[in-house]
Amino acid sequence: MRFVMPGNVINKLKNVALAPVRLMAMVLFLCTAILALAIMLATNQPSVGFSLGVEGDEQVVITSVTDKSSDLSVGQTVASIKDVYGHELLVTYHAFLEEPDILPSREEMLYAFFQSGLLFEALEIGPLQLALETSGNEQEWIQVFATESRPIGTLPVDFWLQTGAGFFAVLIGSWVWSLRPKQQSTISLLLSGFGLQISATTAAIYSTREIALSEKVFFALHVTNLFGTLLFGFGLVSLFLTFPKVLKLAKEGASVSFFLIMVLLPAALMIGGLHIFYQAIVVIFLVILLLIIVQYLYSRHNIVDRRSLGLLGLGALIGSGSFVITRALPTLFGAPGFVSQGESFVLITLVYLAVAISVQRYHVFDLPIWSARLLYYFCGALLLVSLDALLIWGLSFDRISALSVSLLTVTLFYLPLREWFQAKLTGRAFRKTNAFLGFADFVARSHDAQEMQVRWKEVLANIYRPLGFSYVPNTDNISKAKIVRHGEGIQIPFIRDHTICVEMVWASNGARLFDSQDRKSLDQLRDMVLELLKGQAAHSIGVHQERSRIARDLHDNLSVGLLTALHSHSVGRKDELIRTALTDMRRIINANSTGRTLLSEYVGSLRGETFDLLDSLHVTTDWPLSDTLGVEVSSKACETLRAILRECLSNALEHADTKKVSIDMHVSDDVLFLNIINDNTEEISTKTVQHDREQRGHGLENIQYRVNSLGGEVTFEKTTEGKFKVLAALPLKDISHGR
Repeated sequence: MRFVMPGNVINKLKNVALAPVRLMAMVLFLCTAILALAIMLATNQPSVGFSLGVEGDEQVVITSVTDKSSDLSVGQTVASIKDVYGHELLVTYHAFLEEPDILPSREEMLYAFFQSGLLFEALEIGPLQLALETSGNEQEWIQVFATESRPIGTLPVDFWLQTGAGFFAVLIGSWVWSLRPKQQSTISLLLSGFGLQISATTAAIYSTREIALSEKVFFALHVTNLFGTLLFGFGLVSLFLTFPKVLKLAKEGASVSFFLIMVLLPAALMIGGLHIFYQAIVVIFLVILLLIIVQYLYSRHNIVDRRSLGLLGLGALIGSGSFVITRALPTLFGAPGFVSQGESFVLITLVYLAVAISVQRYHVFDLPIWSARLLYYFCGALLLVSLDALLIWGLSFDRISALSVSLLTVTLFYLPLREWFQAKLTGRAFRKTNAFLGFADFVARSHDAQEMQVRWKEVLANIYRPLGFSYVPNTDNISKAKIVRHGEGIQIPFIRDHTICVEMVWASNGARLFDSQDRKSLDQLRDMVLELLKGQAAHSIGVHQERSRIARDLHDNLSVGLLTALHSHSVGRKDELIRTALTDMRRIINANSTGRTLLSEYVGSLRGETFDLLDSLHVTTDWPLSDTLGVEVSSKACETLRAILRECLSNALEHADTKKVSIDMHVSDDVLFLNIINDNTEEISTKTVQHDREQRGHGLENIQYRVNSLGGEVTFEKTTEGKFKVLAALPLKDISHGR
């Protein structure tokens, strides 16, 4: 689709090539082309369905079999090779080495290329004849036919590890460079990524060959591999000349290092032996180490630069150091490498992401944690490999036993020390959750907002040990902790007042930045305080509700009993009523609202109490029996029914000259109805009408509250005949479950 832009905007599009997406797409296109070329070269070779390599005392053996129909097996020794005419090919183990540049001299390496080319030409002419040694030291001759190309599915895992490692390095390098394309540090990172891809991709082609490559292709791949390795080293040297501080004479230093590494060193390799190459690799590693030390001295007063350099330096040392330890040093001392070439490239790639993050300074406040994790994982792996090698070559252990002892040692001694090591490196003390709970409880128990603010600040100072505090307005309306200025400070709203934030600066007395772990722990601590405050508020509400319940029950239930005792002329009856009142009082205080009772049994108990009370006062009671069998109600509903009945009787006896009380309780359409009518309301006409709430006293107010809490309704009515009626309706579905 074509877009038409205004004329005055065209000048602004002159730098459109610098758009990050286009820059990254351009680099990735080149990177993908290199990968595609590698796959094409690897598959455009004659294939025999198995691979040869070198093991033990320079013996040529079958290292892998990809042809499932073949009778060959891994580990069989190849004693001799003949061409299609029966002529024995004078091919030594040199032609089958994974990496020919480990040979002690340049002449031997060139001879290995020549032998590989001889095998390649013989394979193109016709089938080869291989002599395989059998268990009886006899030779078994087989004929090997080759296809024109190698199926892509037969490429081994090492091939994809190495090409993937190079691709990933350029991917990260291009991402960083596309965002900051004019900085020397990002350009250097991209160059090192390309160097890694060139080195890893070319090595992937010749190190995973089946039998042979043509002499010219093998030599070209070898030279390109050396170039990529040197470019990777130059990129790292140039990087540390400019990051995090641009050193004096950085441009001149980059030019000198380019001349020495990319011009003078290749010339020396053409004249001398390959030992110069590995010596140069060690020297480059030492130069990188020296530059890291210099950068640290320059950055020691800037915590942001120092922390970013920590991850960058650690990643570079692990990446280049892993190759030096596992490949370069063993070759210089005439020993085999500790790991395969593919694994060594993976070691470099594992830290490349960390290097890129450091250069980009993206979330730079996470760098100490990343650095610690990378370092102790690398140290653990290095310890495992070193112990394994020591046990195998030093104490003549077999491989399985050596690996078992190494794993046991790392598990028992190294892994338990990781947390201590990380705490020392990052300056962060490890705290358990129960310690945070104690701090949160200390804050939540404050008596007022001012004391809570003081305690909150005291707790923050104890945990994070900042250099200082300040109070800033919550302009962004944040509700969680927020890291500011790349980790120099962290803000958190007050517990009570969300319009103000407390800001801490420089954690651990200025030794480190705030990071995401601090943010998470601070949010966790604040959430604990809020939850404790919610619990305290809920407890206060519960206490208030329980006190109100006890007050209502005492008023509604005890008043009738005490009133009856007051009007009783029998001493024995009076004592019995008082004992009943005391029992009711204990029941009210220790009320349990979770029990269930049969309604018919409870109504029978209420009828007995009512008849006893009204008969003693010479009041006629009309309460016909009704069918409530099988209906269960909660204890709370029972208390409500008792309270309604007693309050109505108390009002009728206390405020009116009542002669008759009519009560009806029945169930209809899943609703329990309770009707209470007294026949004289002369003195309570102004106190019990529903519309005059403020004048009718706590008793009827309590009835209204109790019924509403159970989802029911209650009405109070004065009839034209001078009677007062109370009608309550309670849904069975609510009172049966103790709503």
